[in-house]
Amino acid sequence: MLGIENAVIAAGVKKVAPQIIKIAGPIALKQITEYLSGNHGSKVKEFAYADCRIARFDNVPCIVVDSGSGEIIPLNADTIEKYTFIKEKKRMVGVKLKTYFYYDITFKNGERSRIRISRKNCDAMFRNLKSAKVDNHTQNMQSDDNMKKRSIAEEAAANLIQKFEVAKENITFNLDDILRNSYKQNESEGIKTLHRHLGDGILITGLWEKAEEETEVEEDELLEGELSAFTFKIGNYLIRSSMRLYQDTDENAYYERIPATQDRVAAYVKSGDYVMLSDREGVREVYEISAIYKGGDNASEKEWNFICLATEGQMGRWRESIDFICTVKKDSSVPEEQEVLFVQKTYLGDAYCSKDWYKLTSDGRVTEYQEGHEYPSM
Repeated sequence: MLGIENAVIAAGVKKVAPQIIKIAGPIALKQITEYLSGNHGSKVKEFAYADCRIARFDNVPCIVVDSGSGEIIPLNADTIEKYTFIKEKKRMVGVKLKTYFYYDITFKNGERSRIRISRKNCDAMFRNLKSAKVDNHTQNMQSDDNMKKRSIAEEAAANLIQKFEVAKENITFNLDDILRNSYKQNESEGIKTLHRHLGDGILITGLWEKAEEETEVEEDELLEGELSAFTFKIGNYLIRSSMRLYQDTDENAYYERIPATQDRVAAYVKSGDYVMLSDREGVREVYEISAIYKGGDNASEKEWNFICLATEGQMGRWRESIDFICTVKKDSSVPEEQEVLFVQKTYLGDAYCSKDWYKLTSDGRVTEYQEGHEYPSM
């Protein structure tokens, strides 16, 4: 499996400790390079092997200790002694809202790592651990009731995944392909719209799909009401992509952007099942985009400029989505300070849809434009 040989012992590990670092063979090493070229988000956050990314090969998630030499740590029953659930967070990766899980892992050699792992990688890890009956350390940060719910949910999910694995040979498409094609279509339409309104000579200087310097915002740096946030760079603009909780009552509607209190945020997250829902006990979860122009001498002193937010109506009667982000210059001859950021949001309802465009200039001004139409009657 993976062309792994038990050839390397982690530096500093006593000889009596089990070997957890393995060497990937040539085929797996090629897979590592290809996998790490993408933006998947799973990584070691703290302690041993901090900042090492997690990649999946042959359905086995592995900590990539050194991609050059092929040193990896498979996250399976051979290396893991026990694990502790910490929390879950949602984030936007490209155009996809993804859920990440945080676990403390204790390895069989005594080392400890705190990992952030995607749902797919997490499912793959648990399929192996559960079959090998690896201990799930119960002294985690959830209540006993939530632990029971999670255990039931994980078992149901594992059964579903097993059924899917059996049936997938007959499936001719996958969700990643659908989402990628959807993004490509949104990107193509967005670029055409900009050319139609701004002229054929404009220069697209950055695209969402090719965003750089993605970083998770640490908990002590989250803004009021934020559940999670990530930053990434497009052109000369730093984008803040966050899941945020706003008050949503008769007195304070969510679009007035009054953050939920810390107690309310804590209660919302503690429930263990928060998703983008509306009208739930006086709060509403939204996906929010803010940005800062990072060119110039005083870029670090600037505050975040709110661009827009997206959410959905009760029972899914309507929904909003952020479909396209890019940076543009009039042409290659204009200075960097004239580069602008465009964000496109789509509203989709029962009988109406619209596309809203937001433009941010380097001096912090945000301008909104709208294209809307009614669905044609049958």
